[in-house]
Amino acid sequence: MLRGAWNLWTILHPFQKSELRLTRNMNLKDLNGNTLPRQRGWKFHYDAEPFHQLTLSELKTLADTVNFKAKIGVQAGNYAFGELLTDSDHCIKNFRNAIDEHPKCWHLHEGLGKWYEEHDQREKAIKCYAKAIEVHPTHQPPVAYDHWRLVSAIKEENGDSEGAIEELKRGALTALDSEAYLYWDAMSKIHEKTGNGNVMAEVYKEAIEKHPNVCNYFWKKLANVYEQAGARELQFNTYRDAIKADPENLDEYGKLIRTLAAQIKDLCIWQPVEYMLDLGPKIDPTNAHQYYKEKGYMHMCRRQWKEAIEKFGEYARLTEDNSIYSDIGNAYLGLGETSLALTAYQQAAQDPSNMWLARTVAKVHIVDENYTQAIRIFKTTLCGLAQDPEKGHPSMFQTFDDVGPQRLFECHRNLALCYEAVDREDDMKAELEAAVESYQSVALKLDEKNDRETVFRHEARALFEVALVLEKLGRKEEAEPLLSRAVELFEKTTLDTDDEIQESEATEAVAALARVTSKEGEDGTIPDLKEKIGEMRLQRRLALQYTTDWYCFQHWKPPRQRGGMQWNRVSYVNKFKIFNGDRTYIMPWGFGHGE
Repeated sequence: MLRGAWNLWTILHPFQKSELRLTRNMNLKDLNGNTLPRQRGWKFHYDAEPFHQLTLSELKTLADTVNFKAKIGVQAGNYAFGELLTDSDHCIKNFRNAIDEHPKCWHLHEGLGKWYEEHDQREKAIKCYAKAIEVHPTHQPPVAYDHWRLVSAIKEENGDSEGAIEELKRGALTALDSEAYLYWDAMSKIHEKTGNGNVMAEVYKEAIEKHPNVCNYFWKKLANVYEQAGARELQFNTYRDAIKADPENLDEYGKLIRTLAAQIKDLCIWQPVEYMLDLGPKIDPTNAHQYYKEKGYMHMCRRQWKEAIEKFGEYARLTEDNSIYSDIGNAYLGLGETSLALTAYQQAAQDPSNMWLARTVAKVHIVDENYTQAIRIFKTTLCGLAQDPEKGHPSMFQTFDDVGPQRLFECHRNLALCYEAVDREDDMKAELEAAVESYQSVALKLDEKNDRETVFRHEARALFEVALVLEKLGRKEEAEPLLSRAVELFEKTTLDTDDEIQESEATEAVAALARVTSKEGEDGTIPDLKEKIGEMRLQRRLALQYTTDWYCFQHWKPPRQRGGMQWNRVSYVNKFKIFNGDRTYIMPWGFGHGE
């Protein structure tokens, strides 16, 4: 048949490529009808239409190749479909000839309707689609939605939005469950154009009642309406109600609850996170351990070490995931319980790498002033790195690795601090020099483009830490420009819900800049860079591992907000959560980020 010949043609003439295009997307108004700031965004659309378009002459060649008779009933219909592909109006005649012989072939009515629709003859298209519905054995052909969509569109264009919605509801009454979403999404879109979020929600509530077999889709769409409108509590309550009404999909709803909690945690809004994670194990007991772990992470962000240990412990009792003991070790170290921290670290990794020991166990030894053990671990790690340098994995937005050099820098610096403690001054200076050499160029490269749109706090941290080592070496002139830039970046990335941890970085950078620019003889005591129990340097390192940093546009003025807007209005569309080394941060892409 002709379609088989067309398939042969596509094999002989493969498509050169497909098109990836982007279209603008505007968010709706809130549930109370208040106009929201316009949040621009992008949606991906994958367009599989080939660049090669079948021509009428090629169609005739194909027909001759297979001895195709275009004037015979069924073959006339198949030929008409070929002409439809070539956009030839001659397909009308062939569709009609075929329909004369096979009036109950709904495909023929559909094909003729497609031509009319594509050529803006919608009334004729509606009649053809209606006939296809009439003659279809179950009266539910795939083209049924096209019929009701066109009828609805005409009424909407004539200003009858309610009538347009009623037509879609009529179609939904006979639609298959698998296709019902087309009608209800179309109804929601009509209301979205007016910004009526409340009615959009009612649309999906009705859909849930009418289609209980596929309610999972509509529960998620209802939650999405609340998310877009900034009604995060209603979004959570929707997931909770969905669990009760649709327990078969409990795992999926539970995962969505945890995702919502994690997103709000990233925004440093703690009360709703605590509420959701406390309720989670009660409504989703099978996955209770996941809620305990997320709650533990929340406590680590807030330096609530005892509470974190409790939640991580509950997670550990319900799973065989020993990696959680690394988090437990961090929490014990935050409390100053160094022996318990060591025990937890040892339980976390049965065959730990030297680098892992340097980043965990050795740091406990420094706090305990057990410098001999710490020196041994750092030297062993550095020896191994000399033979096989550790390589990080650059994020999709980075062309170079900064994690590997950062960890090398930390090893050299921490070894230097151990040498300082045991009065090995020459060795201390050598290691501090090695630390600077391993990371200074990378820190500068992170901040290479001063005119970039967005800046991140980890870019300031890199410059700050290198500058502190330069200051300790007495190289104040080299430290000054790094500290000056670090102070500027810390200021540009200061956000209105920052806690003491984030504020401390900026404060210490300002103090360091004052020291390196002070006149000779003025008091400029260099602080000890070793971590100590209860002091901010240790507390900050532990908490920041669990804290998510946010992008900031350079032109933003304080008070700055995470995501550039009120926390409940922040959308995670077109945002990437990057995990790189010990840092986590949000990277924007495209538009819609509070520019």
